[in-house]
Amino acid sequence: MTGNTPKTKEKENWTIEGEGYIWITPTDIDGLLTSKSARNLTETGWKKSRQLPPNSVLITSIASIGKNTINTVPAAFNQQINAIIPENNDAYFILSAMVNCEQDFAELAGQTAVPIINKTTFSEFEIFTPTLPEQQKIGALFRRLDRLITLHK
Repeated sequence: MTGNTPKTKEKENWTIEGEGYIWITPTDIDGLLTSKSARNLTETGWKKSRQLPPNSVLITSIASIGKNTINTVPAAFNQQINAIIPENNDAYFILSAMVNCEQDFAELAGQTAVPIINKTTFSEFEIFTPTLPEQQKIGALFRRLDRLITLHK
């Protein structure tokens, strides 16, 4: 699924920082988990947006390809991001797999002035997924490793 942007000129769609629903853009992605954003949506804007449940995997697919994250709270997102709602899959495993596929994604985007992976190309991208219990173990391992790396920074 690709995100969208409620009309920015319609003030009733937007609220002050820290209130309302988070609306994620690539600039909001600065880590593997995202729970806040620079701009927030009102209830009106939320109803106009493409909404994601918590633990969805967000993958940037225009310009800043490879900035990926998991939203930890319900979120909406803009059209520069594609999302995977991991039904019967472990979100952290999917995130780790997408991070490992960053070079493949960059190649799919091509050498245009603004690299882009369109919705059709994104939906055709495949990753190997073992059984859910295996994904959960692998995802937990990568989560622990990422925490250790963060602690050492």
